[in-house]
Amino acid sequence: MLVKTRAIILGTTRYLGNMVLVRMYSENKGQSLFIHKGGKRNHAAFLPLTLVEIVAEEKGNRSIQKLKEHSILNGFKEIYLDPEKSAIGLFLTELISKVVKEEEGNQPLFNYLLNMVSHLNSNEVDTKTFHLIFLIGLSEFAGFYPLGNYSTLNRFFDLNEGKYTSSIPPHPFFLEGSAAESLSRLKDCYETNSKLSIQPEDRRILLAALTDFFKLHLPGMKEMKSHLVLQEI
Repeated sequence: MLVKTRAIILGTTRYLGNMVLVRMYSENKGQSLFIHKGGKRNHAAFLPLTLVEIVAEEKGNRSIQKLKEHSILNGFKEIYLDPEKSAIGLFLTELISKVVKEEEGNQPLFNYLLNMVSHLNSNEVDTKTFHLIFLIGLSEFAGFYPLGNYSTLNRFFDLNEGKYTSSIPPHPFFLEGSAAESLSRLKDCYETNSKLSIQPEDRRILLAALTDFFKLHLPGMKEMKSHLVLQEI
């Protein structure tokens, strides 16, 4: 059966001869793996985060589907012209690949990913906080959105429990001080689509903490690597 859908490229792997394996997050099938002949000649179409329209041949429950046709809908070229955006783009593709494992359509999630990639490609994006807000948003779709807010009473964010508490958790996975307060402000920013400024040290702490947040709530999630580059942003 031939299926036509939009998809966001997550990455490619060279295969036999001139074939490549293309990992995508598609509108109707979630994260899927496709095999494509002549991929080397069409490298621009498979850059990570490119939005494409594809026609794929689906047969039963095969883990790898055959890609019959593809066309670029939006290459989001601005991402690859800016070093900071490129680093964030690399982080996004690694995170999505490791977090969003479902192999079925999820229209709200697809729309969220597409909107965020479009925003990263725009001139209005704040590269200092974009990846942190993306993590907050993705946690909502993953089912463990941070609960509560920072206050004089609830001064600690328990990463393991996923909520603000009034006492120090009995483990090392928590935020306190300005980092805990900044996480609360990040939530507000995500929910109201507003902007904010966070000190560099707190940004580094939050990136490491939110990466741990995903690993704590997704058993078996493999270690992230690309976030180390973002520590310098």
